Amino acid sequence: MLGSCARLALGNSQHGFKERVIFNGASRIMTPRGVSYRCIETDSGVPTQPLHREEVEAGAYNRAVGALKAVDGEGFNFGVGLQLGVEFVKPYKLDETEVLGRAIGRVCVVSDAGEISTADVPPLPLGGAVMSFVVEVGLELPEALDKVFPGTNVCRTRDAPLVLTAGVLDAKRMYEPAVISAFLPFAHPECFPAEL
Repeated sequence: MLGSCARLALGNSQHGFKERVIFNGASRIMTPRGVSYRCIETDSGVPTQPLHREEVEAGAYNRAVGALKAVDGEGFNFGVGLQLGVEFVKPYKLDETEVLGRAIGRVCVVSDAGEISTADVPPLPLGGAVMSFVVEVGLELPEALDKVFPGTNVCRTRDAPLVLTAGVLDAKRMYEPAVISAFLPFAHPECFPAEL
């Protein structure tokens, strides 16, 4: 385990919820070491609304690497990126429900030594109405959810999981485990012996 406080460069967009989720997850796994961070405006290099897993993976990686490069020489240990998006799935029906896609996400952590660890956010199914707004109209997922579920205000809260799970899980509960998982090899390398 590393000694002093872990310094994180968060490859951020304009959404403060990502900042909170990354900080909370990293703080939990890096205890008792502690965490400090700085948000760095980074370009994901992918469309505003990624529509494929490869774009989500690339966006998380680009944000993490971009953030770490932006603070080169300032003593930061990690660059972190969280990218959310949607992906298509083979359509299937459940009674009157049709599932056409999934909300997905990826967390990428890049160390100052060039080591990379990633973890996926659990996917959530998306129905045809939501996918139509995303794909055909070109809305981002929060905007599409606000159209399909009026009054949810996902554009403001950025909490798509709260709507997609009917209030069972919020963004913190969905995304934080992926942050913890991505940091695990750095926080507890003893859990990953190279040999027996």
